[in-house]
Amino acid sequence: MALLRDLPLEGLSPYLIQHRDNPVDWRPWGDEAFEEARSTDRPILLSVGYSTCHWCHVMERESFHDEATARIMNRHFVSVKVDREERPDVDSIYMDAVHTMTGRGGWPMTVFLTPGGRPFFAGTYFPDVDRHGMPSFRRVLEAIDHAWRSRREDVQEQADQLTRAIGLALPPAEDLPGRGRMSAAYEALRAEAGPPREARERPLLRVDLTTSSVAAGADRTLSRLRESIAARGLDVEIVRVGSLGLSFAEPTVELQRPGRLPVVYGPLPPEEVEDFLDAVLG
Repeated sequence: MALLRDLPLEGLSPYLIQHRDNPVDWRPWGDEAFEEARSTDRPILLSVGYSTCHWCHVMERESFHDEATARIMNRHFVSVKVDREERPDVDSIYMDAVHTMTGRGGWPMTVFLTPGGRPFFAGTYFPDVDRHGMPSFRRVLEAIDHAWRSRREDVQEQADQLTRAIGLALPPAEDLPGRGRMSAAYEALRAEAGPPREARERPLLRVDLTTSSVAAGADRTLSRLRESIAARGLDVEIVRVGSLGLSFAEPTVELQRPGRLPVVYGPLPPEEVEDFLDAVLG
């Protein structure tokens, strides 16, 4: 299939032209990229930015120009580069995934998708080395690849939860989210009053396991939250995010209520779940 570097300059945006000569095997958004992911059983690495984005240029210089990083990307992922100014529908839908997982957004947007287009891990800029509490991009790539190969059920579960949270209606068969479906979802979200987190009709607990491990009790915290909420008969949605083990700490929990600013609690060990629910949900 045609890689970005093989496409003629005519018709490419300035942003895509900037990435055309990267050692990364960038592919344009489209059916061929998703078919490649399906046939090779590799996740999609979706990178979205625009030509005047400062941190987009930084990440390109640090990671996308780096031969060693490019080899990891080319071996384990189908890398797709999108100009947000050309595809605001793609940008908007997957930016909701970034907001849901991280509580913030920005560019470059970095989202890992199943071959059917469902997001399961999302972020923005990742440095070339561990810095200021952020994992290096190469470490993120290695963690995602390991999870894809050895923890596929966890990846699929997180994709299910995140897809529901952002309102992207993709069936379990993982049909390709083409322009028509993406545009329809984009318009539906844009028509809502206020941003997605404020438009929710019921509370949502966002359990962030990005810096957690099983040893830190993360899975036990999540299980106890689910059991206690069910036992109390509470109408609360739980979204597990960042469960790919990039560090070691207790998980944090963000409570999102309709019409209110989100509040982050934590670290939350499993033995404090009941007290937490008593305090914040009654």
